[in-house]
Amino acid sequence: MEVQRRLLAHLYAPGQFRSGPLFGSRNSGVRLVTRAARGVPPGLLPDDSRTFHLDARYVLGLSDILTDSDSEIDWVGHWLIAPDGLLGSLQDHLEWVYQAQALALADEDAFLLTLGREEESVEYRAFTLQGRQVTSVPVVCLPAQAK
Repeated sequence: MEVQRRLLAHLYAPGQFRSGPLFGSRNSGVRLVTRAARGVPPGLLPDDSRTFHLDARYVLGLSDILTDSDSEIDWVGHWLIAPDGLLGSLQDHLEWVYQAQALALADEDAFLLTLGREEESVEYRAFTLQGRQVTSVPVVCLPAQAK
């Protein structure tokens, strides 16, 4: 799947936090992610230690392009990878979810997807918020469909 391939490319890049918007569709509470984008233009690497890096003009422009070309596509969430691709603890995840909520990146409609390495595997975790109540939601990686 293109989304998974794109996220894994960020996972194996060393260094600081990396993040970006997720686009896809919603149907009966299920979110299908069809696009994962960077939060900043290619080649622009922020030189600070913030968890979430977003260039609003870049992300809004990208969002306009995607939603104009396909009316089914919507902003469904945000992805985050910790420094050096490490998974992080449950407490780390809670802090990231609350940070995402404060930046209006995660709520009851938009989820936060994290991924990281733990031992020899890659773990995906997703969370939504209702007020300050964090809910873990299942993540299913579907194989790419033949066209």
